[in-house]
Amino acid sequence: TYRNEAPKAAKGNLNAGNITLTRDRSGAGQVKVNKTGISLGGDSGAFTGSWNGKSGASATMSAAGNIGGSSSVALAGTLNLTPASSGNYAWNNALTGAGMLNVTLGAGTDKFTFGTGTGTAYAGAVNMQKGEYVLNAKVGNDNILSNGTLRLSGSGSTVLDANYTIGGLDM
Repeated sequence: TYRNEAPKAAKGNLNAGNITLTRDRSGAGQVKVNKTGISLGGDSGAFTGSWNGKSGASATMSAAGNIGGSSSVALAGTLNLTPASSGNYAWNNALTGAGMLNVTLGAGTDKFTFGTGTGTAYAGAVNMQKGEYVLNAKVGNDNILSNGTLRLSGSGSTVLDANYTIGGLDM
């Protein structure tokens, strides 16, 4: 079940699959994603809590506002990032766990970056399905995948501007 009664904190377990969350979320609770086929809609800009994607679960988001700018993500399952329109995408939410982050940007030339707020604890895989994954020392994201894997599939690519250490590279 999912509860979201503004102005209370978003909290609860997403135990039903193939659903879309359309209401805005706020507060500092924890949302656990336990099933597959969950679409994160609505605006979570005021949500400062955490998302917990369980192993075997999956969710899809189309905008940064779907999870909130200050929230954290503990990813053991799969999170599909599929922005609704073309353009560059910067992820700055704290990210932990060993799950899969599938990134499918609108165009092959769109750029995906991690910001310094992401941290270096993520040990999962970033699967670039469409777009460019950019490692760029100028934005301070050069160690974010030091424990994780970069997977290039479909029309995904990467751009490096210096020497970096990542946990693995699948091409």
